[in-house]
Amino acid sequence: MQRNKKNSQTGSVFFYILLGVALFGSLAFVISRGIRGQTSTALSERNTDLIVSEILSQAHEIEAAISRLRGKSISENDLCFENDLFSTNHNNAYSLVSSCADNASRLYHRDGGNLVYRSIPVEWLDSEHSGARGYGEWVYTNVNGVEGLGNSTMSDPDSMELIAFIPHLKKKICQEINNKLTIGAIIPDNGNVFDPAAVNSGFTGASGQINAADLQGKYSGCFKSSNTWNSYIFYHVLIER
Repeated sequence: MQRNKKNSQTGSVFFYILLGVALFGSLAFVISRGIRGQTSTALSERNTDLIVSEILSQAHEIEAAISRLRGKSISENDLCFENDLFSTNHNNAYSLVSSCADNASRLYHRDGGNLVYRSIPVEWLDSEHSGARGYGEWVYTNVNGVEGLGNSTMSDPDSMELIAFIPHLKKKICQEINNKLTIGAIIPDNGNVFDPAAVNSGFTGASGQINAADLQGKYSGCFKSSNTWNSYIFYHVLIER
């Protein structure tokens, strides 16, 4: 009888040890999964921040190259954006500028702006728009204005800015751009008629403004366009007029 009681106590102790080990393992798994989730979120936020920094850095590099060209007495009407790495439709428009025959006027030439072309990584973009115009490239226009900058109006070609755009960005990147530029957490909807046609010969057309309230007077920002591209679009003013 004494032996059976002793065996029963030993079995109970062994059971509680196993139960403790199981509970400890479950707790460790829950904690580790929580840590992994927090780390993954932190890495994702960090990655988005790096992408936004890269976008703003590239925008300022383009602006600096434009300044170099203008410092060589190249008129804003003669700036050439031709580059065979652009999509055919856009590059055909860029190549219409007569000054493209002179390398000194070309943004992407060592004798001109000396800018190295960089396409937009697909990781930055909303793949839903992969077949859309401007997907994966900087788009340069001279037919759009920004309300609150210069003499911009809806209809006067002489008041249109020279602007660089990245269309079809992921929403999270668009939001972080505006956060970094202190524009606000809500992405402005630029709902007016807006057609960012590619630069061709001179400032001769007007195809709408960026006039969302939070972007008025802003040289850079990101907005949603519910027409034309129907996507999230970053812009940076290269020349205010």
